[in-house]
Amino acid sequence: MRTFVAVIFLAAVSILPQWGCQERTEKVKVNAIPYRVVEEWNVGRTIVIDSSYVNEPDLRRLGEQLRREAAGNRFVLVYVFDDRAAAMSRRAAFAAIADEELRKLKGLPQHGSRTEENLVSNVQKHRVGEYWQNANTGNYTFYMFPEGYEGRMIEVKY
Repeated sequence: MRTFVAVIFLAAVSILPQWGCQERTEKVKVNAIPYRVVEEWNVGRTIVIDSSYVNEPDLRRLGEQLRREAAGNRFVLVYVFDDRAAAMSRRAAFAAIADEELRKLKGLPQHGSRTEENLVSNVQKHRVGEYWQNANTGNYTFYMFPEGYEGRMIEVKY
C-alpha cells in the first residue's frame, strides 16, 4: 500500500512545473550536512548528499536540518539521494513506476523493459530519504532509507 500511495503522489509531483534545474550547493552551517540541489520546483527539491552521510545519526541530523530550512513553508517535499546520476533520473524512474502501477490496476500486462527496471532499481538504491511537511495537517516527517528505498525505513516525526 505504501508503494501505491507514494506512486500516485510521486506521479503528480513529478509533472509540476520546474523552477529550474540549475544545480547549486547550499551554504553549510556548523554541523550541517552539505548537499547539492539538483532539481527544484514550487513545493520541493531533490538533493544529493555524500554517501559517507548515509547512516542513521547523520540522516537524523539532515532531517532536522531540512525541517529548520523549511520553516515558514506550508508544504515541502525533499527527495534525498546519495548519487547525482540517480537523483537526475528520479522523474523518469517515478514515471516508469507510476505507469506500471496503473497497468496493474487496469489488469493490463506489465511491459517494463530491462532498461526501465535497471533505471528504477538504481534510483531506488540511491534514494536515502524524504522530508515531507504539510502545515495544514501538521505532518512534519523525515523518512530515512539507510539501505536505499527498498530497504529498512525509519520514520522520524517532528
